[in-house]
Amino acid sequence: MIDQKSQERFFSKFDATKPTECWLWRGCLTKDGYGRFPINQRHIRAHRLSWALANGRNIPEGMVVCHSCDVRHCVNPSHLWLGTPAANTADMIAKGRQPRKYGPTSGPLWFRDAIAKIEAGLPAFNRLGGRIKTHCRAGHRRSFETCTPHAVPGAQSILCKVCKLSSLRKARANLKHGTAS
Repeated sequence: MIDQKSQERFFSKFDATKPTECWLWRGCLTKDGYGRFPINQRHIRAHRLSWALANGRNIPEGMVVCHSCDVRHCVNPSHLWLGTPAANTADMIAKGRQPRKYGPTSGPLWFRDAIAKIEAGLPAFNRLGGRIKTHCRAGHRRSFETCTPHAVPGAQSILCKVCKLSSLRKARANLKHGTAS
């Protein structure tokens, strides 16, 4: 699997003193929050390596390592289980962790409040007191169907899905035809 030196380096990246708690990965993380560990000039997800080392075998083809704790950078083998992608998805849905379509009953409270006010024809304001516009820059009316909260740390921003889709289509066309935008 991996040599002794790499195993020692791997085990130095988390605290395993409490067997029932999450062992949080202190090394590099992927963009989506999973631990990653370099082996032979490539990276492997830390929770996958943890499962393989604890079970003394490689992960079978078509299987994924799932978290019972739902903490992406946890590497405690007692929190990890082997399953199919379908079982992992079913687990995510059962725990209510699937991505949601934003609407009047889901999404951040500030977003629900702002869009509900806009749809009712009332003025909506951000947390700094600035007025939230009823239309995007391209003139699309803001509603639960056309907007989504934009994930910007510390900011309240609303993204127009119509404009975003148009931008993605233009970028794809430019890539396909080899032109820069």
